[in-house]
Amino acid sequence: MKLQKVILAAAFAMTVLASAQGHAANNNGQPESALRASVAVANAAIVNPFKKECAAVTKAKFAVMYLRNSGGCTLGSDNFGPSKNLEAFSHPSTGVYCFTPSKAAGLSGDKLLAAYPTVEIEWGHSSGSDLLAYVYRGAGDCPAGSIQVMTYSFSGGLVESDNVAFYLKVN
Repeated sequence: MKLQKVILAAAFAMTVLASAQGHAANNNGQPESALRASVAVANAAIVNPFKKECAAVTKAKFAVMYLRNSGGCTLGSDNFGPSKNLEAFSHPSTGVYCFTPSKAAGLSGDKLLAAYPTVEIEWGHSSGSDLLAYVYRGAGDCPAGSIQVMTYSFSGGLVESDNVAFYLKVN
């Protein structure tokens, strides 16, 4: 049964490719929607939204190196260091960061609630000396299914800060 599914999937892929090649030959060598659709489906399966050289080499299920716009791995308008199984990121307010693990991390639903995320300050890309970063597990500012990190500075009292770079991971 599994062999039949594999053969059918391969035959379908060959049909799509042959169809796209036929369309390309009739359209001045430019691929048409069939090829674009198959490429979009293939891209949707990518686990890490970063380029290959930005994939973290770690045994952790989920890992992020947030470098405050000074890293070489870009997601949206923010820069990261090597990361693993990161599906989405948002920064809803000063000192608040939301990281959504991809399905490949295996941390959806109750598994995320049972996980122990850890966060550590990355001093080389931070600004300041009295800094704090921690994981917030309450009903915070992040969407369901994400991990919220809060960052602070002790400059003139405890204040939310965007000057903190950090590592976040779930083993």
